[in-house]
Amino acid sequence: MALSQQALQGILASATDVVYLECLTISHTNLPATIRLVNDIQDLVRTAGTFIAFPFQVKPPTQSSDRAPALDIVADMVDQRIMIGLRGLVGDRERATVTYEVVTHQQPNTVEWGPVEFTLDNISTDGIAKIKLRASFSIGLLNDAFPKALFSPGNKEGV
Repeated sequence: MALSQQALQGILASATDVVYLECLTISHTNLPATIRLVNDIQDLVRTAGTFIAFPFQVKPPTQSSDRAPALDIVADMVDQRIMIGLRGLVGDRERATVTYEVVTHQQPNTVEWGPVEFTLDNISTDGIAKIKLRASFSIGLLNDAFPKALFSPGNKEGV
């Protein structure tokens, strides 16, 4: 994905006014409303909706030959509405979708990186001030047969 001219100039400049913002969108059929978060001190209004200012840190996915990429998110619990919404997802068979994207404060509707969709795997908390989310890129990706129509002695029809 190509960066906008403004974002590219901001990255290449020795000093810049361009502010990059990380946005998370958590969606699930059992949520009363889609959760939209921005890693900033003020809410961000975009065409997709209003993203609530919420302090979080995203550990980007690492490449590994034996695991699918996973996104680790650690957030400070400054708003109980988020925790209440996420608690309703615990134990549900359908997994929530976490969309991660980077925008600039100057052009919030222009996605500079992403969107990348992950599937929410785990929610945990320290019970006091932090919540941890783990989302994977693709569940079962490493366990799927390739190619699908593979002939083997145990599969005599070559299905």
